[in-house]
This record gives sequence, C-alpha cells and structure tokens, in this order.
Amino acid sequence: MTNVPHEVIFHRYFSQLPKYLRDVYRGRLDLDRFEIPELANAFSGIQDEINSRWTQHAPRILAPSGEVKLHFDYIEAPDLNAITFGHEGISFVGVTSGMLAHIARTSEAMWRLNLLSELLGVELSGEVRDFLFQAVLLFQLQFLSSHELGHLFHGHVDRQAFQEEYLSATSTMNTPSHSGGMRDQVREVEADGYAVHSILDNFVATENGRFIHGRIRSTLPQEECILTLLLLSVGFLFFFLRPRPFEVSGVRPSDHPFGLARMNIVLHDVIAWCQLNRPGLEAWASFEKFQEIMWAVSAASGNAEQLEAWLKQGEFLKSAEGKKYLGDLYAERERLRSDMTEFQWKLGRPPERVSS
Repeated sequence: MTNVPHEVIFHRYFSQLPKYLRDVYRGRLDLDRFEIPELANAFSGIQDEINSRWTQHAPRILAPSGEVKLHFDYIEAPDLNAITFGHEGISFVGVTSGMLAHIARTSEAMWRLNLLSELLGVELSGEVRDFLFQAVLLFQLQFLSSHELGHLFHGHVDRQAFQEEYLSATSTMNTPSHSGGMRDQVREVEADGYAVHSILDNFVATENGRFIHGRIRSTLPQEECILTLLLLSVGFLFFFLRPRPFEVSGVRPSDHPFGLARMNIVLHDVIAWCQLNRPGLEAWASFEKFQEIMWAVSAASGNAEQLEAWLKQGEFLKSAEGKKYLGDLYAERERLRSDMTEFQWKLGRPPERVSS
C-alpha cells in the first residue's frame, strides 16, 4: 500500500462526486490562487496548526470503527460551506474558498470596530488591529473545523458521507434541503459545544493563549481575554453567515437553529467548560457580558436587515414560546447523547512519558 499524502487523497476525492457537486466543489484549493493573496500565508499557517494538533491526538482516539486518521484542508468552491467526508480510510474536514473569503471580510468589519478597545482592554494601534484580525480568523477556522470534528466524535455522521454544513442562501446547488427538525438542530449545537470545549482547552491558560494575550497587550486577565475573543469570533460567524429574515414559523422545522439561539447555547457551553475546568470563571460569562459582546457584533455590521432579524430573534427567545423552544432543544440534546453512545469516539489518556 502506497503512502499517499493526505492532500492528494483529499483532492482526488472530488473527481468521484456527481457532476452537480463537481461543478461547485472543484477539488483542493491552491492557496497561491486564492482571491485574497495577502491572506494565503495566514490560512496556510492555520491549516498547519490544526493538522498538527489533530495528528498529535489521533493515536488517542478510541472509535468503534478502529484507527482514525484525520486531515483538514481547503476546497476550491464558491459556496459558503464546510463539509465532512471519508475517503480511503481518512476522515476529512474541508472549508471552502468562499467561506475563507467570507470570514476574511467579516473579520475586516471587526478590524474597524472601536468598541474592541473596551471589550478587550487594548489600545487599538494598527499593529494590534492587524493581529486581532488574524486571531479572529484563527478562532473562526478553529471553530468551523472543530464543529465538523465534533459531528464525527459524537457519531452524528457516517464517516463516508458527504456531510454539508453551511449551504449559503445563494447556493447554486439543486439538492433539496432536508428538514430533520429538532434532532438535526441538536446535532448542530452538540457539535458547537465540542468546538467550544476544544478551543478553550487549546487557548485558556496555555502558551497559545499567553501568546495572543501578550501580542494584543490586553489589560484583562488572560482567561477573560480568550473568552471574549471566542464569543466575538463565533458571534461574527453566526451573525454574518446567513443573513435572512427571521420567521417564527421556520424555527422548529429548520435543520439548523437560528444564529442567536446557537449563540445562547454557546454561552451555556462556555459556562459548562468554566465550571468543569476553571471553577469561578463562569461568573464572567454573564448574560450582561453576552449582550455587550453581541451588541458589538451587530454594530460592526452596519446592515439594517441583519440587525432587524437579530432583534426579532432576541424578542422570540424572551417569549414563552422561545423559552419552551430552548428548553426542548436542551431536552432533545440529552436524548441525542443517550442515543449516540455506542457510536461516539472518545479520547484515551495521553501516552506516559518515559524518563531517560
């Protein structure tokens, strides 16, 4: 058996897709041809960091199907999307070039936001703004990739399936959207939760976190700085990703929860992580802090339609119907966890170091 690089297997996977998919997903992205060339090195570095961490932890993964090999890469495709698929014994996560360009534009909106000075306790020099731009890109791609990995870890998808995550509203594809309702929605928030825990494990009280905290010279404690950056980054992702009118009638039939509901559950998962790993830090993650960060996200947009939809989502969540919807999501999440037990991947202990 030849030792074919994962990048090659990733690229040739797309040649076997039906034509309507090949017309959109054209293969592995050559970053030298990316539409924003000045960001090619940044995206390449983020990819290397994600793959390095996945390779490090892959031997610890205990999966019902046996050995797990993982790879993260970019796809040449105009859609705003992330996908999961398996090919030749490897589990792949891919993010499209359209999504890369999209999060670059939303991070640029964040770059201009003067409210960051107070939120992050920083002086917004050009150098600090530029580094925050890259930090938000990093957090967003970490969230997207870890979310997809979360679906695999929780047994939500067949490792061989072509699992699309975020089809844009302007997608050119003719595939009908499925509507699994609440069960599909809780798969999404469960994967969001995995991404939250993964990012906080990687950046709170670690060298990675210390590096970011030091580079922006934040006056906040490191833990609070990282928590703020996480909520800002994920808030920008959900607020800008699929701007469309909010209709109460579409809340339960949809296969994805609406953005503000997902952000509320992200906050819930941040609190759960703090209680488990940094008892006492959950006091920071108050609803008032959440509202302050979400207001900054909406202020960066300058888009009246997006803001109106966001406000309608907020009003719905305050209503009796909205509270029941969130309660039902949490209850269905517990049922899903029970149902998926036999399909879940788990992390074993890190190998013991042998002293010389």
